[in-house]
Amino acid sequence: MNKIITKILIAIILCSIMVAVSIGLLSVLQASKILRQETYDKFRYVSSNYANEFSAILKNIEGSVDTLESVVASSFDSNQFTVDHDYQSEYMKRMDDMLKKIGDKSTNIQGIYVIINPELTGQVFESWFINDGKGHFIYQEPEDISTFFPTNEDMAWYYKPINKKEGVWILPYVDATINVKMISYTKAIFNNGLLIGVVGIDLAFDDIEKTIGNMKLYESGYSFLINTDLTILLHPSLETGTYIPDIENEDLNNVVESMTKNKSDVIEYVFKNEEKIMGFSKLSNGWILCVSTVTADILIPIDRLKNNIKISVVFLLIITGIIGLFISKSITAPINRLRNMAALISQGQHDIELDLNSNNEIGELSKSIHIMTKKMVASHEELKESGRKFRSLADTSPLAIYLSEGIEQKALYINPTFIKLFGYTIDEVPTAEHWWPLAYPDPNYRKQVADEWQNKVEQAIETESEIEPMEVVVTCKDGSKKDISWGFITIGKQNWACGLNLTERKLAEKEKEKIIEKLQKSLEEIKSLRGILPICAKCKNIRNDEGYYEQIESYIQKHSDAVFSHGLCPKCSDELYGDKDWYVEMKKKKGSNLS
Repeated sequence: MNKIITKILIAIILCSIMVAVSIGLLSVLQASKILRQETYDKFRYVSSNYANEFSAILKNIEGSVDTLESVVASSFDSNQFTVDHDYQSEYMKRMDDMLKKIGDKSTNIQGIYVIINPELTGQVFESWFINDGKGHFIYQEPEDISTFFPTNEDMAWYYKPINKKEGVWILPYVDATINVKMISYTKAIFNNGLLIGVVGIDLAFDDIEKTIGNMKLYESGYSFLINTDLTILLHPSLETGTYIPDIENEDLNNVVESMTKNKSDVIEYVFKNEEKIMGFSKLSNGWILCVSTVTADILIPIDRLKNNIKISVVFLLIITGIIGLFISKSITAPINRLRNMAALISQGQHDIELDLNSNNEIGELSKSIHIMTKKMVASHEELKESGRKFRSLADTSPLAIYLSEGIEQKALYINPTFIKLFGYTIDEVPTAEHWWPLAYPDPNYRKQVADEWQNKVEQAIETESEIEPMEVVVTCKDGSKKDISWGFITIGKQNWACGLNLTERKLAEKEKEKIIEKLQKSLEEIKSLRGILPICAKCKNIRNDEGYYEQIESYIQKHSDAVFSHGLCPKCSDELYGDKDWYVEMKKKKGSNLS
């Protein structure tokens, strides 16, 4: 991991991963954004397109019914129909022919009918044709008059358009007569306010289910139909008549709100713990056609894109790793050569030949190493010379030198003066901890010296300064004691402890003190001569305390430690012996010797 080639390779791979992941993420995000927009547009378009197709069918039915209503309203003579049986038969025959033709030409209706208001004649006149399932329309017997009452739910197709006085779509129901589920569009026929009857066309609900079932997007997609009052008309999992606002789902509240306000929309929601997206569009009759699918199906292309990106990233990493390895080796190979050469230079092989001809960074580095090697050799020689001088100075220094490093003062060198003075070698005192019990065997004195010394040393190491000299008594290996003044200074990582031997000076000071003390004592014993001494002006004798005169020599000897010796001064000698020949001859000889 510490190799440059590894770091370069990791850097290249990491950069490649970052670039690939960044591009991949941006691609996924952009693709997701585009796909989401396309999905919205697709759902909006498809739901609207399906709604238009379905609305076209509904409008076609509505148009046919409206045409039938107009034909009947314009051709029906209510007065004649109520009294003329031949007119009744002839008119219903015309209705049968017309409805059969319409039915035979239609491909998507279940039934078609015209029923005359039973209240006009007291009986049921109905022209009703139903699809036999083979594309042929066959006549169906009229409804029983007993079924005609407003509260009969099976007759909603008849009474609803009468009550609303307009065409209405009847919700899915099962016709009791033919037992077929269907929806119907029916319209009441009025002429001058008189109810003539009802016309209508039925659509088989199975056909609608198939049509809506084929309207889907994606694998899990489906379509469903909602009534204008937001009840389910057709849904693959919800029952017909389910009121959507009653379903306990907060997301459906947004769906309901959108369906209430908008004619068409695309909305995302959660239903039965699945994220879904739905497009809806309202039909011409107000019903709502919805196209929905699971969101996961929409994101399948994104998942494929992610997988492709993963494969691409892996492939890119392999290619990048190979290229990165090649580049790393091409970069690190000359660096490794320089490293090996630098290692040899560090081992003292200063005659290594470096590549100084390259014009790239490696060449510049080689030149720098070459210059550095020359300077290092010169510095090494200077250092060796300085070392020799230092060793010479240290070896001949009168000071005891203890060179150490670190707070524990691990010995690096002790000079001969140290060994000669104290008798201990570097093996015996490798650290300060080994020195203390040897130099200061008394525990109390040792603790006092060690604590004071350690405090001063810690401060000196921290500030790289020297300490105030510290005088101690050191016990030597031979048991003798020496007065030493220790100094300490930190220079870089090295600690210098220098000891000055004060033993002789201390002894001299003690001897001096003894002499001074002795002199002081002697001075105290000297007899003092004070006051006025009575002395004879002629013979120079001194009068003592008893009143007697005695010679001056005797008096001074009694009152001091002075002792006199007698001789003659030149003047007295001349007075006594000046007339003697031997004396004159002696003086002449002394005078010639002096000259």
